Amino acid sequence: MWLSILLGCALFLRPAHDLRATPSCTITGREDAWPTHRYKAPEASPFFHAARDAVNSAEFAAANCALLRKRLKLSDPQLRSVLIAYPPVLGYSYEMNIEPSLAALQARLELNDAQLRRIVMKKPQVLGYSFSANIEPSLAKLKERLGLTEAQLTLVVVGMPSVLSYSFECKVDPALTRLQHRLGFTDAELRDLVVLFPAVLGYSYEANVLPKLEYLERELNITRTELADRVRTMPALLGYSLRLRYMPRVELCRTRNLPLSSVLNHITRRNDEFRRWAEKQAAASKEKVGAAKRRRRRRSAAEVDRGG
Repeated sequence: MWLSILLGCALFLRPAHDLRATPSCTITGREDAWPTHRYKAPEASPFFHAARDAVNSAEFAAANCALLRKRLKLSDPQLRSVLIAYPPVLGYSYEMNIEPSLAALQARLELNDAQLRRIVMKKPQVLGYSFSANIEPSLAKLKERLGLTEAQLTLVVVGMPSVLSYSFECKVDPALTRLQHRLGFTDAELRDLVVLFPAVLGYSYEANVLPKLEYLERELNITRTELADRVRTMPALLGYSLRLRYMPRVELCRTRNLPLSSVLNHITRRNDEFRRWAEKQAAASKEKVGAAKRRRRRRSAAEVDRGG
């Protein structure tokens, strides 16, 4: 419908002299002679050319969207999400650009259709990457650096599609090297961490990971080795927010006189659940202390009675 509107606007808004022929009369010597008319072909207005190009581009984009939707089995909301996140895809040729890249990526990682769709939904920009120039070299370097199997490489990419856009030399490798050194991990331990928690590949070591590690060591009063053991067991510890999760819980445990180890032991609880748990533990601890005091007072009173 909107294509018809564009075309109608193009015709309606053309200048009036373009809508009809412009006659040019040649008069003979006889007064009763009929004039002969030579018609000049009307020149299309610049707006008409622009509207025509817009219609052609819209039809081209619509055709590509239909093919992309069919290829990835996208719903209308999913397709809209992809287009909003990465509008340049509207200008790509499906046959020459999009489909070859999707086919190569799917074959390289042995992805099923659902996994390919997930990657595109999470990182629509992948539709604009050259497989041979960008994606394949990055995959090869990541696989070699971590000693990944093909199956593990697939798990990492499906779990963190944005890794396809990262510079291995400038982002991925430096962050992995610093993290490995800080935690004292072997190559195998680092590989296992990334396979279990691929999101770590997207974190800035200096701005994100390091401040968390330093805070937890200092505030929980644990050694670097103890913290490394915790991360080895639960890599997702690196993903929780320092400001929104770790710091408020440390403060809550201190004000309620709870062991600081509770911060890590119950890290998977939502903030509201953790607060309710902490309040319950604090109340139980207070009641326990009160009961102990009452027992001591009764014993003291009994001793006084016996002595009297």
